[in-house]
Amino acid sequence: MRYVFANFTTGLNQYDRTKFFNLCAKKPVTSVLVTIVHPNEIQKAIEYARLRKNEVDVWIDSGAFTVWNTGGSISAKWYERQITKVKPILKDFKNAFFVSLDEIPGKKGKPVTKTHVKEATEKSVDNAEYLLSKGHKVIPVHHQGEDKSVFEHYLTLTDYVGISPANDKSINSRVNYVKSLLPCVKEIKSPPPCHSFGNVSPRITEAFPFYSVDSASWKIGIYYGQDYKCTNYKKEPKQNKFVSIRSKFQKSQILSETVDKTLIYENDMTRLWEKRGIIPNEPK
Repeated sequence: MRYVFANFTTGLNQYDRTKFFNLCAKKPVTSVLVTIVHPNEIQKAIEYARLRKNEVDVWIDSGAFTVWNTGGSISAKWYERQITKVKPILKDFKNAFFVSLDEIPGKKGKPVTKTHVKEATEKSVDNAEYLLSKGHKVIPVHHQGEDKSVFEHYLTLTDYVGISPANDKSINSRVNYVKSLLPCVKEIKSPPPCHSFGNVSPRITEAFPFYSVDSASWKIGIYYGQDYKCTNYKKEPKQNKFVSIRSKFQKSQILSETVDKTLIYENDMTRLWEKRGIIPNEPK
């Protein structure tokens, strides 16, 4: 299982970022996620990729939720143009995986109805089909609450599919959701590559043989003072004080140690599924 580091390029000044990137390149970190609506993230990811040329994979998200959260929306045609524009500058990466464009149901702050979900699902399917027809090998995403047939349809379109458990549901609900998709994966000993979006709980990754998962939790917890015990840094900052650290390279050192812990988790999950005799295929 591959852990894809979301928010990998954000939150550090130039000096700390350079130090952090150098530390991560030695480990190495080879899976990062950025958002296409934030060009600076892409430029910084390229900066990191050059430290391990043609060894780092990048996942690029459409940023649909970010834009929706501000009251806006993204069209499939706009996203297609952005993908076409950015592809040529990604030559230092081993692979670039573009996430398909989701249609977010409803409006921010308003109740979401079944009709909203149905319409959004249909639009998301249309977006994936459109982007694939343009020659972009995007990762379509199945969301908890959508019909299982949508997941099955995505598997007929492409070999690499995303799965998005609902973060506003209980962990039991999310585990049951990913388990419900197992019958769709016919070759269980060598399943197609699937990616868990925003959910890296061991209960979820132990329930489904994901090829890859992504989350910003490795970093967000540190920023809010929740996970300092994951590090061995002697002078641990107080709760909620990470952003105010001024000591040179202290931030990069703390984040580097949380990356170490995360890579151990990645290896543990990989060995777990290997012991079960199940190894997901690589994306083609």
